[in-house]
Formats: sequence, C-alpha cells, structure tokens
Amino acid sequence: MSDFAAATPAPPSPRPSPSPSASTPSTKISANTPHTPNTHPAPTPVLVPDLIFRITQLILTDFTDYALLARCARVSWAFNDAASRMLYERVVLAPSLSTTGGGGGGRGHAAVLDLRDRGDGIPKTSNFDSACLPKYAPYVISLEISGYISPRPPPRNTLPAKIAAALPLFVNLARVQLTPRTYPSPLFAETCVPLLRGLPVLVEVCVGPACTAEDVGAEALVHVGVGEGGGGGTRSRLQRLTLVSPGRRILQLLPGWLERLAGSLTELHLKDNCGSVTPGVLRSFVPHVAATLTALTLGLSYSLTNQDVFDFVAQLERLERLHLRYYWAKQQLKYPARVPALRALRAFTASYTTIRTRAEADGLDAWVRWVVGGSPNLEALHLKSDADASSSLSNTNDSDEGEGEGGPYISHDALVDHVISKHAGALKVLSMKEACACVRKDKMRVLLERCARVERLEVRVSEGTLIFVRQAVAHDGCYSALFAEHPFELRHLRSASFNICNAPRQPQLQRFEVDAYDALATDIMNKYRPSLRRLAVNGTVWEASCVPDIDMEGSGSSIQTVVARRAEILVPPWDRKSSE
Repeated sequence: MSDFAAATPAPPSPRPSPSPSASTPSTKISANTPHTPNTHPAPTPVLVPDLIFRITQLILTDFTDYALLARCARVSWAFNDAASRMLYERVVLAPSLSTTGGGGGGRGHAAVLDLRDRGDGIPKTSNFDSACLPKYAPYVISLEISGYISPRPPPRNTLPAKIAAALPLFVNLARVQLTPRTYPSPLFAETCVPLLRGLPVLVEVCVGPACTAEDVGAEALVHVGVGEGGGGGTRSRLQRLTLVSPGRRILQLLPGWLERLAGSLTELHLKDNCGSVTPGVLRSFVPHVAATLTALTLGLSYSLTNQDVFDFVAQLERLERLHLRYYWAKQQLKYPARVPALRALRAFTASYTTIRTRAEADGLDAWVRWVVGGSPNLEALHLKSDADASSSLSNTNDSDEGEGEGGPYISHDALVDHVISKHAGALKVLSMKEACACVRKDKMRVLLERCARVERLEVRVSEGTLIFVRQAVAHDGCYSALFAEHPFELRHLRSASFNICNAPRQPQLQRFEVDAYDALATDIMNKYRPSLRRLAVNGTVWEASCVPDIDMEGSGSSIQTVVARRAEILVPPWDRKSSE
C-alpha cells in the first residue's frame, strides 16, 4: 500500500446493496397497465451531493485543514464523495531529492548519475496516478509539478511524457504550476508547455526556469491564455500569472504577453531571483497593467532601488495585495523622494533575509512604514524572514535584545507603534511569527487594546509576556499573565498563535505537565469565546470544544463551557517534507 493510500481517509461502512425479497412477486409493467397514483409521498433526500459539496467547500475554504477533511470523509458515503472531490481538486507531483535515484526508492542524495534510474518513478505520496483515473480526473482543478525530476533524457526518462499525457485528461484544470528544481532540458518545455494552450478553463499559470530558460519554452509560453475571439481578434482568459526566477528571454517577451492579456489579467507575481528585472522592465509593464492589476509580487533584484519600486507600484490604481522583497543597504536607508499612496491596498507582505542588528531592524521598519503609510484600509500585514524558524527555537538568551544559537529576536517597536497609530481600526491579520521578531509585553498589551478587529494573530513573545508561574503551597500552576491582567475586547479573534522566544536556559514552560498547558489554553479560550476557535503555543494547537454545563438546581438551563482540546494535525502526504 502506498503512503498516499494509507493517508487517505477511510470511508464509512460499505454501502448496503439492495436485494430483491423472495416474498415480493415481480410485476411487469406494460403500456396497457393502468397507472395507479401512489398514495405515499416519495422520500425526500436529506442532502443532495451538490449541496454536501458546497457545505464542505465552506468548511474547507482553502484546503488547509486536512484533519477536518478526514473527519468529513467518515461521516457518510455522501460526505465521502464530497471529500474525495475536494481531495483531488489539487494534484501534486513533487519528487524529493532522496527519491530521484533508484526509481523512487528513497536511497538518499544522488551525488552521481544512477544508471538504474529510469526517471519514471512517481512518489508514493503523490495523488497523481489515481487522479488520472476516469473517476477522479474531472475533479482536478489544480496541478502542481515541483521537486526534483530526474534530468535524464528519454527514452530512459518517461515522466515528462506521463505529465503531457495527463494534461488533456484534466478537462476542468484551472491552475497549473510547473516549477521543478531539476528537469530534463529542454524536453520539459517542449512536451508540456505547448499543451497549456489547449486547456479551455485555464486561468492561472505558475512556471519556473524549466519552462522559461529555453527559447522554445518561452516563445510557446507567451501564447498561453490567449485565444481567438470574435471578428478575428484575440480573447484573453488568463487571470493570474506567476514567473519564478524569470530570465532575460521571458522578460523580453513579457510586455507583449501582458498586452494580449490586458483584458483579463489581474495578478502578476515575479518571485525569487528577479535579478534581470530592471527599472526599464518595470516601466514597460505600466501601460498594460496600470488599470487592471490588483495583486503584485516582486522578488529580489539588486538592480531596483526603493524609489524604482515605489514609482512603479504608485501607478497601479487598483492594487489590493502587494508582496515585496526587502534587502538592506546603506544607500536604501535615505527617505525616498516620493512615497507611494496605495489607497486601495488591503494586504502587504514583506520578506527579507535574516536581521541580526538593531540598525537592520530599524531599516526594515522604516521601509514597511513607507509602503503602507498611505493605505488607510490595510487589513493584513505579514512579515517573513528567510531564517529557519525551527533553528531559532534554541535561543537561550533571557534578554529582549539577546542573541542565542538560532539568532537574535529583535523587537520591532517602531513598526508596532505604526500599526497601532495608523491601522488599528482596520487591521484583521497580523502575522509576525515567521519574522524572527519579538513583540515586547508593553507593546503587545497596547496592540491588543487598540486592534479590536483583529481576527488572526501570529507573533513571537517572550516567556514572561504569555506565561506567568503561580506557586502555591499545594501545587504549582501557570496562567496567562497577558490575558489575565488585561481583559481585551477581542470579539473577532478567531485564531491566535504564539511562539516563545528569548527564553532562559531552563524555561518555566518545561516545569509543568501536559494538563497545565491544556488548562492554560482553556483559560484563554474561555475569555474570548465564542469567537476564538484555535490557539497555538510553540507549535502545539488547541481547538475550542463546547461542553454543556447543565444547571443542577432544576432550572433546566445549560451553559456552554469551552474546553481546549489538542487538535489532530494531519498534513497531506504530498506536502510533507521528506527527511533529506
């Protein structure tokens, strides 16, 4: 049994097959048989499959809760069919580096060419093979090809041919991602890219160097999403375009492609290494995207200054979501001559390399303020660092400005003050957990007092900010000092995630048993019920569960008590990181 099959939710008990009764005679119906009206009304179906599927879609809006999908699959056969439909909406083929040698046998890093590798091994964790079956192929909406595909050329390598054969089977395919790290060049671009033009409902394309590095792939790619319209003209249908590490050749062809897509394209994302993106390249985009673009991503390019980026985004009138890459340089610290006023901006994401000094942190804070300072309706702010979050958990310094084995957790007081003063009334999402940035206790208190509309909160705080140890004669316990001392009006808070940073060498969290942590989570969730549904501390996730507390005095009334239960964490097999 494959890993994918083992991880697929088990269906409920088998459907009962109706068998004819021996005591009931069969009746032959002919055209001359008089029709007798049925006095008993036909049974009304409780839930039709389409309605169940819609309900499942509302529960799992972005397919992030695999455990909930597994529970839905075990309710009934109707829910199992709906869960299967959602399970195959996204098909992922991502061979890991350890499975590229020996036909997917997981033999470790392939340092040299393995002559026994046929290159056609599909990982056991992938749902690609089963998605090609006629039963599931119509369900496929998103196809992602990534990871390490064997670079061996045909006829030994048949995987690109398998991918090309599968594309026409997915008749409802709306999103395609072709971003393998290793691949047979230029066979991948020759076999797969031309087939994208034949997908009738394709609205999103994400491609990497496997499709754009060669001239043949780039020239075929720029015709994707453009069809023939009435009167001999062209009709565009592509709405979202993502280019990962775009090279010079595809950037030369991109302005013409954007011109043909001007009627439909609303999102443009240039990710990772964007060294070939120059100020002139950005200026060539403006006539084709200025009036229609609502989402933009720009990766790292040392050819662009802050002023170049600000001048470009300032011309995008309808921009609502923006993701920019920050790099620290002394010449970038000067206040820009022109700051963008992005009045329509709703969400901003800043990614950057590891910050280890106060000067670098202050530079990042100033840069973020410049970008979002003119956005009065900012609802989401995300900060993401390249540093590995798991390696930073070993931080052993007790000070707020300390540096441990995983690097410093420097407070971003200036940025938090800006959020409190400028965006407190509209902010709904604040995610700084991946930023390697610590929020001080006093700033955290003011943040929670002012940002009353926040729905999702992800931050790093010191141990003393979140946990306070209470010692008694009989037993020791712990409770949340932050939430106990200051009751906040957080009526919209649905999810909160805290990571403890800058902890001492023997943190207080290690003194207690599992029950103490569960009691702590229950205490916090009871304070903010019924809105707060999920709480996470250092990776441990609790979900709120309502338990009726019946009145024993005979009034018959009951009170809902919230109990925090540890959540079942399930990750789809294709999203699991292999141990390399």
